[in-house]
Formats: sequence, structure tokens, C-alpha cells
Amino acid sequence: MNRPLRTLVADNNTLTFYGLPQILDEGQYVLLPDFARSYQEAYDYCREHMPDVLVLAGQLTRPYPEAVIGRFRQEFPTMRIVYVDDSDNDALDNRLMSLGVAGFLRHDAPLAAWERCFRVIADGGVYRREFQPDNSPPNPTTLTELSTRERDLLQCIQKGLNNREIGIQMGLSEATVRNCLTALYTKLGVSGRTQAALWALQAGIQGTDEDSDDFELGNP
Repeated sequence: MNRPLRTLVADNNTLTFYGLPQILDEGQYVLLPDFARSYQEAYDYCREHMPDVLVLAGQLTRPYPEAVIGRFRQEFPTMRIVYVDDSDNDALDNRLMSLGVAGFLRHDAPLAAWERCFRVIADGGVYRREFQPDNSPPNPTTLTELSTRERDLLQCIQKGLNNREIGIQMGLSEATVRNCLTALYTKLGVSGRTQAALWALQAGIQGTDEDSDDFELGNP
């Protein structure tokens, strides 16, 4: 790939809106500053930014998804479209694929599926929905099973704090922070900070002051 692909998001789903920036590899994809929240906004932003990839929510294309996709393909023939919809309509997927849609995902698809989709898109392929369970080990951990410290760590990650800043925030040494994060990643079944941040988002933890009503950063 000669340069990072520029991605525009047209989806008002919280997971996509906040989680996608944490999935995409900055060395491979660059998210544009605008997040379109309607079909018309998406169209206008595409004309302004000419993105390489459009992440398009199925709900924004109704009631005529084929017509909407057809218009995008006609106006932006080189742009790759990732269609995100939870209806599991295989017949519609086939029709949209024939119109040039390059990726199909559900909002609740595993993180690994989102990552695979964008790798396939980057390589010029077409990614279909995965109806079979993900091959990664099951992760039964729920928010209620996390300790206060583990929740605090996730909130710090959501805020984008590095290990040193987390240590200052929580009164821990950097070495302790590293050890705690390693144990937390294992517990959640994730491979690192990015996936942990998205896990936290899916669980309802966000690194903003609004979370303080639910729990506060406390002493270790």
C-alpha cells in the first residue's frame, strides 16, 4: 500500500462511532475528522473529502439500499464501501455485493472480525459476514466480574492515558501498572490496549467524566 487509506464513517451507532478509531491501524488507515450521521451527510462528506473507504450503516440506506449504494458507486467508483447492518439479510448482501460493496459486518461482530474486514479491504478483497463463531477462545468475563482497580484501569485506557499517567492517576508504579494491565488483558481475552479499550466501550465504560456516577478512580 502506497499510503494510508482515508476512512469516512456514516453510522450513528455508538460502537462504530467511538470504537472504530481504536480498531484502525494508524499506519494503514486515517480516519477523516467528520463522522457523517445521515445518508446526505455521508454523500456531502464524500464529495468534500473523497475518502478511500466509507463505513456505511444499513439503516441510513433504507428503504432503498440498492439505490443508495448505486448512487455512491456511480459518484465515487473507486471508493470501497463497508456495509454495517444487523439484519443478516444474505440476499440483500448478495445484491449489494453485485453493486460493488466490499465489506459486510454486524455492529456486534467480534473485534477480530472487524480487524479482518479492514485487512481484506486494504488488500483489495471482499469481506463477507462471518456467521460461524469466531475461532478465538471464548471470553466469559463480564463487567460485574471486574474489580474496582480493573475498572479504573479500563477507564484510564479509555482516556488515552499512558502507563506513567495511569500510575500517577492511581498511585501505582509504572511496573505495577504494566503487570496489572497484562493480567487484565489475559482476563478479558484481548491482546493489548486497543482491544481492551474497545472491550470497555462495549461494556459501557468510557473515559469521560460522565462515568464518575458509576465508579470513580480510587486508591489501589
